Amino acid sequence: MPNRILRDWTDIENVNNLSAEAEVLLVRILMKLDVKGKLISNPRVIRAYCFPLKKIPENKITKWIQELTDNDLIHYNSDGKTISINRTNIFRQRLCSSKWRIIVKQVFERDNYTCSYCGQYGGKLECDHIIPFSKGGTDELENLTTACKSCNQTKKDMYLEDFLKLKSTK
Repeated sequence: MPNRILRDWTDIENVNNLSAEAEVLLVRILMKLDVKGKLISNPRVIRAYCFPLKKIPENKITKWIQELTDNDLIHYNSDGKTISINRTNIFRQRLCSSKWRIIVKQVFERDNYTCSYCGQYGGKLECDHIIPFSKGGTDELENLTTACKSCNQTKKDMYLEDFLKLKSTK
């Protein structure tokens, strides 16, 4: 297995938006997940699993679950049976290379093999994260665009607005 760099998930905006109590619940849910990354979502069961020695009212657990759901950190099934973790938003793992190649091909085709920043057609093209991955961007198609190698290397991990300002001053 290749070495992976573990990212600190506590500096992700979704986690920073949480109350301290909801963040504690998130950590405890992460520790209690089964091998499929799921947990029974009944608030009483969650209280028993995550806070076995504390008398926390069920309505607080429900409120914290809603907070985690609103921040797109967990998926709370409406059937009331399971909670699953949104791994992309918590662990920030990149796609495996075979999936990435498929997405890159889709992005290039969507953008007609043209750099979104300078308009160059063809040549050495790369797939760029509009909101940089290092700053919370995702591998969703909406956050990806075609860039020539020169533009992509110049943009690095800048936000789009900063890159466009830099480009306009040259």
